[in-house]
Amino acid sequence: MSNNQQIPSEAFRFRAGNGSVKSVSETGSFELAPYKLGQLVEHWYWGKFLFEVSSAKMYKDTIPALVDHDTAKGCGKITAMKKDNGLQVTGEFIDNEHAKYVRSMNGLMECSLRFNESRTDIEEIKEGNKVEVDGVEHEGPLVVFRNAEIMEVSFTLFGAIPNTTTSFNKGFIMADTPKIADPSAVIEKMSALCKDASFVLQCFKKGMSVDEFASSLVVKQNLEIEQFKVELQNKDAEIAELKTKMAKQPTGVAPVAFGAPVAQASAEPKTYMEAIAKFKAEGKDQKTAMSMACGQYPELYKSFTGRV
Repeated sequence: MSNNQQIPSEAFRFRAGNGSVKSVSETGSFELAPYKLGQLVEHWYWGKFLFEVSSAKMYKDTIPALVDHDTAKGCGKITAMKKDNGLQVTGEFIDNEHAKYVRSMNGLMECSLRFNESRTDIEEIKEGNKVEVDGVEHEGPLVVFRNAEIMEVSFTLFGAIPNTTTSFNKGFIMADTPKIADPSAVIEKMSALCKDASFVLQCFKKGMSVDEFASSLVVKQNLEIEQFKVELQNKDAEIAELKTKMAKQPTGVAPVAFGAPVAQASAEPKTYMEAIAKFKAEGKDQKTAMSMACGQYPELYKSFTGRV
C-alpha cells in the first residue's frame, strides 16, 4: 500500500481487547499486554489486521502513557517492552490526577497503542494471497504492520469495536458501519453539525466520534471556502475579458457607456450590447445587466463572444 495514500491519523490507534491491563500496583508501576502473538483482529479502518511483534520497537527509550490518546492527559511513562509470546510493556505512573483516575478505574481499563504513521510499513494482502507474520501463515484479505514504531500507550475504557465486517475495493480498505450501542444518537449529533447527509454517513462508517467528525467538518468547510474563492476569481476574469471585447467592438457600432442609460431601450435588442443597455436603462447595475443579457438573450451572447 502506498504511504502517500491519505490515511486519517486515528487509523494508527490500535485498541486491544479485554485483559490488556495485566496489573496496576499500589506502588505506582503497571504492566500491559496490548497484543498477543499472531492475534488477528478487526479494525474500524484497516479491516482484518495483524501487527508484527518481532519487528516492533518503541519510538524512544521512554514513551508516554496517556489517557485516551490525549497528550494533555499524561499519566505515566513506558520504560520497557518485551516480546514474549506477544507484546508486553511496563511503566510507572506519575503523581497527578490522571494517574489517580486510571488507578481508581483498575479492573475496567484496557489499553491502546499509537503507531508512528510515517515510520511504519503497511502491507496489504489481497484476498487469496498468503503472508507469514511472526512465524505464522495467514491468508488475505488483511493488512500487516511491520517495523512499527510505538509512539505512546493509552489507558482507555473502550476496547476494540466488535462485530464489524470489511470489504476490499479497488485497493482501498473500507470498514462497514461498526455496530455500536446507539448509532442513531451519534448520527443525530453529527447531523446537527452538518446537513450534508452523505458526508455524515461517510464519517460515521469510518468509526469517527462526534469530536473527530467536528474536526473533519472544519477541514471540509475550509476546502469549500477555498474553492469558492477560486470560482470568484474565475468569474472576475470572465468579466474583465468581456469588458475588453466591448472596448474593441467594430467601427460603426455605437459604444455603450457603462452607467449611462440608452434611449428607447424598451425596443427588442439586436445585439448583445443592446441587450445590456436595455437592462441598464431599467436601473440594473453593470454586472446584473450583463448577467440578465446573457441569460435572456443567449444567442446574442454567443454571437458576441464567438462561443458555440
